[in-house]
Amino acid sequence: MKKIKICGHRGFFEKYPQNTLPSFEAAIKLGCDRIEYDLHLTADGHLAVCHNPTVDSTSNGTGEIAKMTFAELRKLDFGSWKSERFAGTRIPEFCEVLDLANKLNPQLFHLVELKVDSLDYAEQVLGELFKRKMTGRFTLVSFHLDLLRELKKRHPEILVHGNPSTKLKEFNYEDYRIFDSVGIYRENVTAEVVAGFHSVNTEVDAWPVDTAEEFRKQAGFGVDSVTSNNPELVLAERDRK
Repeated sequence: MKKIKICGHRGFFEKYPQNTLPSFEAAIKLGCDRIEYDLHLTADGHLAVCHNPTVDSTSNGTGEIAKMTFAELRKLDFGSWKSERFAGTRIPEFCEVLDLANKLNPQLFHLVELKVDSLDYAEQVLGELFKRKMTGRFTLVSFHLDLLRELKKRHPEILVHGNPSTKLKEFNYEDYRIFDSVGIYRENVTAEVVAGFHSVNTEVDAWPVDTAEEFRKQAGFGVDSVTSNNPELVLAERDRK
């Protein structure tokens, strides 16, 4: 049986403040094969790591990332919402995540989610990855599928990972042949869906997979990887088998 790859969703989301350096460090030290994170562009052109376009739910501040400078974002506390243990945790810049991960595990694979539908922004993201010679160790992830298609045409050497709508249960698999992999919401995954994507040489990642029972279910469907908020539990279940 193939070994299913485990991806830490926003790091180790279950126990650490998501999309922060402590969260990524914990996921890497656990032994995750991959980490996933999200990028937004600040008002002064920095690539900030955060899931939402605003800081309201994950910091002690309010406002849109696109309208704030990175220095303004850096003053906010991105840890206390999770636990006082993480009080004072700052929002990371993309380059900091890359440098930390490359230091801790130079072979780690990255799922880099593009939250902004912009080619200039995407090329800036790629510039940081190319500068570190990471081709083959990352895939660009997005719900902006046309953006990924254009990037694949411009840079055929990169990997792209499409996220179809979470509400989508039927797929025209030929439409996804250009994608190296896709992320499918766990409730929409079946053995037939996995086989359909495999027929066009596209790998399948199921998300989020946070329990041993769900991991066994997805393994039975034949997925190639799972993205988990609780990678500690899922890694233990995989390695137990």
